[in-house]
Amino acid sequence: MNYGNVSNFEQIKYKDFIDEFQKDYKMQWSTINEKIKKMLRNVFIAVATKYPQMHDDKSRAVYGIDIMIDAENMEPKLLEITFSPDCKRACEYYPTFYDEIFQTLFLESMS
Repeated sequence: MNYGNVSNFEQIKYKDFIDEFQKDYKMQWSTINEKIKKMLRNVFIAVATKYPQMHDDKSRAVYGIDIMIDAENMEPKLLEITFSPDCKRACEYYPTFYDEIFQTLFLESMS
């Protein structure tokens, strides 16, 4: 959301993004979402393989992940991963943002 100097920037909610994506690209978001999840799973497996000492069943972390979708072949492209990102904007648009993160991280609930 912060790339480039965009004067007509519009923030939309996740559900609205999915609806617009499916309408504009005539494909199910679930197809892209599965590609994204597979890509991220592979990234974290690669890191865990290279640095096994970083794994601890009792630790948790929040990462900010920037992804773009290549409009030509509809493939997700990983731009960056940041540790402990600023979540201010997410909280403004999704007041339950941290509640949902904590449920996932500590209660293993995927609500």
